[in-house]
Amino acid sequence: MLNRHRKLRMEQMEARQMMAGDVAAFVSNGNLFLNEFAGQAGLDNAVMISQIVPGTIRVHGVSPSAGGSASKINGATFKDFKVTGGLVVNFGGGNDSVTFTDIAPSSFKNVDLNLAAPPPVVSKGATSVKNAKSGITAALPLNLPDKDRVTISGATISGWLTINTGADDDSVNVANTTVGHSVSGDLTNPFGVGGITINTGAGNDFIHLENLASNHDVIFDAGTGEDRAEVINVAVLDNFMAELGDGSDIMSVDGLYTGFQTSADKTRISGGNGIDSLTTTGQFPTWNREITGWEYINGFRVGLPEVFMPGGGVLERV
Repeated sequence: MLNRHRKLRMEQMEARQMMAGDVAAFVSNGNLFLNEFAGQAGLDNAVMISQIVPGTIRVHGVSPSAGGSASKINGATFKDFKVTGGLVVNFGGGNDSVTFTDIAPSSFKNVDLNLAAPPPVVSKGATSVKNAKSGITAALPLNLPDKDRVTISGATISGWLTINTGADDDSVNVANTTVGHSVSGDLTNPFGVGGITINTGAGNDFIHLENLASNHDVIFDAGTGEDRAEVINVAVLDNFMAELGDGSDIMSVDGLYTGFQTSADKTRISGGNGIDSLTTTGQFPTWNREITGWEYINGFRVGLPEVFMPGGGVLERV
């Protein structure tokens, strides 16, 4: 007699581990270059940077923020490099992560971190789009994940620090770091060389700067989106420029030191379009400042009544 009451048995599927991208690393003219491995464009790359001894930099592959296996460095868990110059990182698309650990702080002449996905290639009248780097074709619009994280702590960078994360929701954290150097003895350039430029592109981004000194400019642009920026105990020799872009943004400043600015330098903080909120505490510039595009400052609605800024005076422009 047939058994019409057979039990259905579900077999457990094996857990699938996400694939991390591998990193191709090499030194040229004293500079350390980190690139996506050939044929792996668009995968998630994650590295930790440390300095073992002066002049020797260790690059350690770690797990990307999305999880999964750790990136390999030239096929190994980590590699050490003799570096006398700067660092250049080109990771392109994917959820990438670059971390400078303060356990073994690193020193470079210049640091250039480019974690932004390349722009897609779109033909006139096209109904699909092809990413120039990954080769992936998809229906318009193409929204490849590109949520990047940069964490720099305890570094010394004698020249320029440039960070570009591109579109999507990104996080940039720079703390306990000195960038640039003074050339006050050089009459042709009496201010400083080097500085900080951060561009996080479109998306809901987070920028955190703390215990940071720049011997030239600090410039960051968060692009469109609902961004959040925190500036804590930051000293800048020349210009401080913060552009939050369109979207409802929140920015807090607790200690911004610009006492060495000349009459040619400026502090410019713009909220862009949207319902934006700025909070200032502690030291804050009292001259050569342009504070624009903020609907709320220190909890007060701008224009109803006048908004008084730290150090005296009312809001210059809205």
